[in-house]
Amino acid sequence: VCSSDLWNPGVVVLCNALGAAGFSLCLALMKPFTPARKQRDTETNIIADIRDGFSYAMHHAGVRPMFAIVIVVSIFPYSISLLLPGLADGVFHQGPSGLAWMTSVLGGGAILMGVYVAQRGGIVGLTSDLIRAFVVGGFAFIALSLVPEFWMTLPCMAVIGIVTMGSRTASLTLLQFSVDANMRGRV
Repeated sequence: VCSSDLWNPGVVVLCNALGAAGFSLCLALMKPFTPARKQRDTETNIIADIRDGFSYAMHHAGVRPMFAIVIVVSIFPYSISLLLPGLADGVFHQGPSGLAWMTSVLGGGAILMGVYVAQRGGIVGLTSDLIRAFVVGGFAFIALSLVPEFWMTLPCMAVIGIVTMGSRTASLTLLQFSVDANMRGRV
């Protein structure tokens, strides 16, 4: 359906560059947020800051489990992108075209979740969103491992994109909201 001349690698790289430029422009237009900070001792060094942040995280009842969740979310769901070439070509024999479809649908799901998070506002209900993302994501990964046809992977990839972005965003947001303002950069 798409002409190979229209979507050659150069055009794709140009589209990626334009997207990055738009994102950079949005960042440049944002107003910086500077919370009230406690005056810090000028003698403090980075090693002491890291040690303080680690100690704070390990002794805080809400932060310690959130770190475990962030680690799990960072390792397992995000590693799906490493498996996509093998799935597309080795399992379903679709080659680069299949990989492109799977990657695109995964990214589309992530974009949908990004739109939801952007309009959501606040942290009320975020914990239940995180739990739902884990449950739905688990079923999506199980379904992905069982599907016999390539076209059946695409809905699974969309759901995985949604729950991966949702769980990562929810866990990091909850983590940042649960620490004291003076420890936020260290944790």
